[in-house]
Amino acid sequence: MNLRFAYWVLVAATAVVYVYLVFAVGAHLKVLAGGQEAFDLRLSGYAMTDVQAYMSAMAPETPDYYTQVVRRVDTAFPVMFTAVLSIAIWFKTGGAQRAFVFLPIAYGVFDLFENAAISAMLEAGPDGLTPEIVGVASRLTILKFATLGLAMLALARGLIRRRAVA
Repeated sequence: MNLRFAYWVLVAATAVVYVYLVFAVGAHLKVLAGGQEAFDLRLSGYAMTDVQAYMSAMAPETPDYYTQVVRRVDTAFPVMFTAVLSIAIWFKTGGAQRAFVFLPIAYGVFDLFENAAISAMLEAGPDGLTPEIVGVASRLTILKFATLGLAMLALARGLIRRRAVA
């Protein structure tokens, strides 16, 4: 199997995991949370009051569902997507543009740490919740989206520049 084919298999597998994460796992999590958006989908982060409202609306089984189902799928996806973006930036942009490969890696790291922080918030529950853990989780969410956006821009810029040179 050649590397190009393997890359496209990874892209397809990542897409399948994403669809499952959004339309099955995420949709069920939203139901369990009384219709509220998951923390890791809130581009501008969240405050203590947002987390408290989420926790008061969520079903009792929500923390277990997050730990046992959401976290597993939402660990696979960022790892896979990080690989897809990193490979694309490395092989499709070329030259100095390759330096931007750190952006999707940073996205993946922030996403995985964000998931751990959200788990910690849910495990702490309403009584153990602190402004510090909410602040850390929220900042990680914002950093995740910022580095993802920058990675996508770096890839687009590299592809455009490469095409202009060709």
